[in-house]
Formats: sequence, C-alpha cells, structure tokens
Amino acid sequence: MEALLSMAMPCSWIYNLAKDYQVRVLLIDTVMTEDGITRDLVEINLREEDAEPVIKAIEDFEHVVGMEITERHKGRLLAIVEVRDCPGCISLATADVFLLSAHTTEDKRLEWKVAFSNREDLDKLIWELQETGTDVELVRVSNAIDDGLKLTDRQLKIVEVAFKRGYYDYPKRISIRELARIFSVSTATVSEILRRGQRKIIKEHFEGKKKI
Repeated sequence: MEALLSMAMPCSWIYNLAKDYQVRVLLIDTVMTEDGITRDLVEINLREEDAEPVIKAIEDFEHVVGMEITERHKGRLLAIVEVRDCPGCISLATADVFLLSAHTTEDKRLEWKVAFSNREDLDKLIWELQETGTDVELVRVSNAIDDGLKLTDRQLKIVEVAFKRGYYDYPKRISIRELARIFSVSTATVSEILRRGQRKIIKEHFEGKKKI
C-alpha cells in the first residue's frame, strides 16, 4: 500500500528552510549512521542570488552538524547534510516503511510518499511524528503502488550493481555518488532509477502476498 503524508516538522532543517526562502528541496536519499547521525542527500532548487544565504542558513540550523556541497550549478545545489537529534528525521529513518519520494511544497510543507505492508506501521510512524510536535496530515492511502515502473536493461543493471555493492545494506557500502560515477550519470538520475526499482520490487512483493 502507499500513503501520502503532508507535514509541518519544526525540527527539520528542510521544513524551516522552505519557510524562510523561495526554494524547492528534493530529498533524494536519507540514511542513519551507526553513531546516530542522519545524512540527507538533497537537491535544492533556488534563485542564484539566494545560494550563499541558503547555504549559511542550513549550516546555522541547530540540528545540522555538517554540510558538503557536491554539485553546484546556476539555481541548483546538490548537497549532503548531516543532522543530529532531529526526532522526526529519526522516526522516518527507523520506520518500517519505504520512502518513495520526499519534497517541499508550495505551501511550505513537507510531502512524503511512503509504501508499507501493514497499516500498523504507518499509524506508528504518524503517532511518533505527532509526538515530536510535527503536524501530520494523512492526505491519502491507496491500495496499489503506482504503475509505470518499467526499467531498461541499463537501468536494471544499475539496480543490480547497487544491490550487489551494498547500497541497500545497513550501513550502506556504496553511495549514490559512487554509483553515478560508475555509470557516468547524474546522482539525480541514479536516485530516480533506484526509487523506480524499489517501487517495482515492493509492488511485486505486495501483489505476490495477495495471491497467497
């Protein structure tokens, strides 16, 4: 099953950045390290004149402990942001759901699309987020994960290499940036391919359960 959540999360640097600046933030990947730090790989689209103030605002946010700009083009930043003691971030990183997509919206909120097998797992995530002071709205729940998941042979190879080299391990043994270098594509492209691959696997898994 798939759910769409809309949130105002006070502890999130992404949420606070969207409130203060004209930016759109896409969360490409997030992982929790063994020492409790959450590492967010994000794409930030913004006005070029806001780039330096936005970078400083992220670095100055109370839960941010590190930031690395990996790519910078006019109006676009690709960055890894390290966060500590953000309860909402921890809830997502440790939840028994699959994050399919996450981004900011025009009304200055966060929007997460997640896949889950048990409704109890989704309810637990929502309850934990509410306990952190997050305003959570369950926008919709659908029984079927979106179709349109066909992958080319090359895209399937990227998913296969990601699996064999430990992208899905905890902690990860290879990063999206390393995969992008291997296949000479952008990190955003690799992220989209991996998400589509995950969605396809999850969809087939859940559909298989129904047949049992």
